[in-house]
Amino acid sequence: MAAASAHLAALGAASRPTGSRQLAEARQYCAEFLNGLGFAVREHPFEFSAFSGRWAAPAAGLLIPTLATLLVAAGGSRLAWFSA
Repeated sequence: MAAASAHLAALGAASRPTGSRQLAEARQYCAEFLNGLGFAVREHPFEFSAFSGRWAAPAAGLLIPTLATLLVAAGGSRLAWFSA
C-alpha cells in the first residue's frame, strides 16, 4: 500500500495540462517505473486538439454548476424529469 501511495503522490502532485512539462514528467515517471518492471514502453505520436485538451475540463467545471443553478432557479417543477 505504501508503494501505491508513493506513486499516487508523485503523479497527483500537480495538474498535467495537455502539452505541459508536468505531463512530460508524469509520462517519464510511468515509463521508468514500467521499464523497471520489465515492460517495453514506447510512445506513439498522435494528433490532438490542444485547445480542447487544455480547456474542456475547466469549461465543463464552469458550465455544469452554472446550468444546474439556472435550472434550480427556474423552479423545481421543471426538474421533474430528473426523478423519472
